[in-house]
Amino acid sequence: MQLIIPYKLYELLLLYAKEEASKECCGYLLGQREGESNMVSEIFPMQNIHPSPNKHFSFSPKEQLKVLREFPHLLIVGIYHSHPDSQAFPSHEDRMYMYFETYSNLIISLKDGISFASYRKSGKEILKESVILQTHFKV
Repeated sequence: MQLIIPYKLYELLLLYAKEEASKECCGYLLGQREGESNMVSEIFPMQNIHPSPNKHFSFSPKEQLKVLREFPHLLIVGIYHSHPDSQAFPSHEDRMYMYFETYSNLIISLKDGISFASYRKSGKEILKESVILQTHFKV
C-alpha cells in the first residue's frame, strides 16, 4: 500500500495546513488507483464545517458534490486533514470514519514542526502506508 503525491501538490497541502493552523484543514485527494497504489493528480480543499474545527473535521456536503461535478474523470483516492496540535496519527474519531479500504488517509501534523503520515483501513485494522513524494514525471 502506498500513496504517491507529486511534490508540488504536497507543497500545496503544507501551505493549506499552515494557512489554517488554528483549525484542521481538510479535503479530497483525487487521482487514479493502480493495484495497491493511490496516485494523486489533484487535491480538492474543502471548508471544515465541524463545530470543533480545531480538533476534528467535517466536509461540506455541497462541496462534496462539487468535486464530483468538477472532476468526473478522477477517482477519490483518499482524504487529507491536518492536526494542528497533535502528531500525524489517527485520532479515535479519525479511525471511526475510515470507511473505505481503498482510501488513503493523509494526516499533516503541525506539532513540533511539520510531519505527515498516511493510513489505510484493512479489515478491522488501521495500517500505515508508504508515502512517496514524486519529484519528477515521465513525459
